[in-house]
Amino acid sequence: MATRARVTHNQARSTRRLRTTRAVRRAAPVAPRGLQRSPLQARILSVAAALLLTLVLVHEVSGLNNLRTRPILGSDYLRVSQFVAARHKPGEPVFVALPPPAYLALGSRDDLIFISSPLDRKRAQRYTRLTANGEYVDYWTGVHSIVSTGQLCYALLTSPSLWLIVDGSRLEADWAYQGEMAQVITGLTYIRYWTPSGAMVRRLAPIPARDPKTEALCEDAMAREGLALPPPAPKWPPATQNR
Repeated sequence: MATRARVTHNQARSTRRLRTTRAVRRAAPVAPRGLQRSPLQARILSVAAALLLTLVLVHEVSGLNNLRTRPILGSDYLRVSQFVAARHKPGEPVFVALPPPAYLALGSRDDLIFISSPLDRKRAQRYTRLTANGEYVDYWTGVHSIVSTGQLCYALLTSPSLWLIVDGSRLEADWAYQGEMAQVITGLTYIRYWTPSGAMVRRLAPIPARDPKTEALCEDAMAREGLALPPPAPKWPPATQNR
């Protein structure tokens, strides 16, 4: 009797397991017949995924290769800074739109002057700082920073041996020099050297080659800011008198 009861119990357990398995299978979601992929479709999707991965890898490798072979992005300030460094003499002011490349090329910040932007633009607010004595300086190198049209006019017109490093994009940008500052730079200086990237080296133009409208603009801007050019140095030697 015990043996028969044990067999009956085991059969009951097997029956319950079979019913549970069938219930689980019935509850499991089954993909609709229209969504089931054929072997051909699966193969096509695998090939497409492989092609997409290959394109991504090619794009990444191409980008890394461009960074290696053409590392300069934007205007090549290092090249024009090296041009100036090879010709610069101590005491000649170097006006720059970006101080770090010129600092690295010259090996000193002694003659550097940062042309920031008008003070009401974000460029001046981000890249200059006000010292305890009220002077605006470049945030990183600490060199003097020009933050107004009048200051720019005065600095250029009193620096006959100046070097000026700038690029075309900043001359046209409304967050940089667009407007009066760009007019002063292009109207008072000429291009001495340039690169296809847009970076250029400019020098003070001779008086006959300066733009009269820019000179008038500078006169008004300096007057508004209380700046005045020093009187011209007397010619030497003086004219001889007949005796």
